[in-house]
Amino acid sequence: MSNTRRDPATVAALRTLEGGRVNEAIAALELILCERPSDADALLGLARAQIAAQRLDLAEPLLKRLLIAHPGHREGRSHLSLLRAQHGDPSALHDLQELSDAPGAGFWEHHNLGTALLALEDLEGAEAATRKALAAEPDHPIANVRLGEIALERDDPRAAAGHFERAVAKLPTEAVGWAA
Repeated sequence: MSNTRRDPATVAALRTLEGGRVNEAIAALELILCERPSDADALLGLARAQIAAQRLDLAEPLLKRLLIAHPGHREGRSHLSLLRAQHGDPSALHDLQELSDAPGAGFWEHHNLGTALLALEDLEGAEAATRKALAAEPDHPIANVRLGEIALERDDPRAAAGHFERAVAKLPTEAVGWAA
């Protein structure tokens, strides 16, 4: 998210989300957005929370709002591109690849590309992108869940179990919430 000084209420809401308390985070972030409707951290956090809750129809307009207020927001573009890819938009994969290849790309840019490639059954590409995500944020539970899924697709239950164990050990509720 942004490098500027963050509002303490937003920081607390994002920590709530990271702790897996998705509905609580949604309520807190909605209140913040009532006061500051174009707050990038709150918009992105609420979109992430809606994605975690599998409410993609609610996440998409939040991401569009984020990009109207902050057009260069790469993570927001990445999440929206993943949603577009899941809806069959052929240009979305190109956008995800471009965002992942950009200098300074972060965890979500790589992870979202990996997710899209896994959906296309490109296991090699999905694994490479997810390993880049882990390089950006080592031991991230969501990336370990994704690597576990890839290992299962390759019929390697031992490797899958290792990734799932690392995910659960790091933050069980987040890994479960974001894995779906």
